[in-house]
Amino acid sequence: MDKTKENKSLKKLSLLLLLLILLFGITFAIFQYLKLGEKTSSVKTGTLIINIDDSMGDAIRVENAYPVTDEVGKASDPYRFKITNSGTVDANYELRLISDQEAIKECGCDPKNTIAKSIKYEYKKITDTSSTTSAIKFLSSTNDWTTTTLETGRINAGDTIRYEIRLWIDEDATSQEANKHLHAKVEVEAVQYTENVK
Repeated sequence: MDKTKENKSLKKLSLLLLLLILLFGITFAIFQYLKLGEKTSSVKTGTLIINIDDSMGDAIRVENAYPVTDEVGKASDPYRFKITNSGTVDANYELRLISDQEAIKECGCDPKNTIAKSIKYEYKKITDTSSTTSAIKFLSSTNDWTTTTLETGRINAGDTIRYEIRLWIDEDATSQEANKHLHAKVEVEAVQYTENVK
């Protein structure tokens, strides 16, 4: 009987040791930080949650539109959305406009049937303390378009940033751009904020 109790105790101890090794390995993998060069950094941990509120819908569409001047485009109705960091950690983020493949499929458009190189955009960024408007830019230099980075920035924990984006067809677009579509959606990629980088 003592031998059986000893074997059970040994098995329990082995299992406990294995669990501790696994727990240490997982924890090490989660918090492992790669440092390159001579820079010193400290990593801040916590909860990072970025939410996009696109109550106007999750897609941005330009269909059957016609070329207009920048003044007319800037006065058009914007697509509005906001991003909120409802976590406990500040975050760096990249805001992108990406090709909406689901909408293209639903519409029945050919993915190459876009007018990306003729589309101009401008966006307004609104925080509690400021409001800035971007420069007018073309969405892409080609019609083979998949993504455009609108902005990279930082959002503090608990903050909300509102955006208004306007898209229009450039007045110098050719007749070859007629009857083409653009389907896009907003994407935000956030990374936990790292401070004290020297």
